[in-house]
Amino acid sequence: SNMKRMFEVPFWLEDMNELLFLDLSHNSLTGDVPRGVFDLPKLTYILLHNNSLAGEIPTDIVGGEKLQMMTLFDNGFSGDVDHVCAESPIME
Repeated sequence: SNMKRMFEVPFWLEDMNELLFLDLSHNSLTGDVPRGVFDLPKLTYILLHNNSLAGEIPTDIVGGEKLQMMTLFDNGFSGDVDHVCAESPIME
């Protein structure tokens, strides 16, 4: 069968306070990214590209203290993603 399986970003990722690197790229993920994922205190890299994610990217994550890179391309995010990307050197 050529049916593609689709999954959502697991909500329990919000509780992984020691997480440094999160690569969810190329996983056929759908839906919103739980807000708490963007608030993880030690997260340095978050790679979300090449999925079917939606929802808005929080604008207050721009220039986060620990976050060094976040990839968002090839998704269906709404809101002012271009503005968030333009305001931050971490976005690709």
